[in-house]
Amino acid sequence: MDKRTLASINLNAVLRSLIPLCENDPKAREIIKDADISVSFEIPGVPSRTLIFDHGTVRTEAPAGKADLRLAFVSPGHFNSMIDGNGIPIPKWGVHKMGFLLGAFTKVTDRLSYIMETPEGVTLTDEEEALKTIMTANIAFAALAEVANIDPTGQKLAQGMKDGVLVVEVPSAGFEVACEIKNNKLTFLPQGKPANPTAWMSFHDMDIFRAVLDGEADTYALIGEDKLILSGVIMNIDAANKMLDIVSRYLL
Repeated sequence: MDKRTLASINLNAVLRSLIPLCENDPKAREIIKDADISVSFEIPGVPSRTLIFDHGTVRTEAPAGKADLRLAFVSPGHFNSMIDGNGIPIPKWGVHKMGFLLGAFTKVTDRLSYIMETPEGVTLTDEEEALKTIMTANIAFAALAEVANIDPTGQKLAQGMKDGVLVVEVPSAGFEVACEIKNNKLTFLPQGKPANPTAWMSFHDMDIFRAVLDGEADTYALIGEDKLILSGVIMNIDAANKMLDIVSRYLL
């Protein structure tokens, strides 16, 4: 497993997913309701990113702008160890703001972990299960772009993709995410339907979508049952499917 790819996934997919978490989860919003701080993450070999916490909401900037708290890491592995709960970041600026990192930030990331890696013996509510599906999709397809752009195998797959936009949608739930492909690089598009998509993966419902993301459904069987409809530039869809297999190994 490539440590730089994993660090990029952890930053641009996992931590970035605090945005939809706080948009959709009242408990997460409550945790950061008083927060008014920007935090940047600076990792060698990975473009920096800032998370801006603003009284219950989260937004992001990349590359990182001026931040109240700047956290540096000596290597991608150092950052990955922080995500695992072991490493300690180096504050480059705003050391007096570290209380946020140890307080509200830790609590809201614990809430993310609770939803995504539910403790044994715990049953999520229906609302939390629906949230988990949304979060899984956001993380998986944001990670897809990182795999395409950094992972050696993902880069080879991306070389065979044509410029355009791949849309993944669940029309019955009003859900969609997309990735733009340009010059064999992918960019995750979390919101807003692109004007000119060139390929679609359309799922019958959220349960089927979740089963595919969790690796519990046979996509070919779903296609035969018209529960998964593929259209447009098939080579892009095929490459994306193969990349999702790589993504699952990074996110295990």
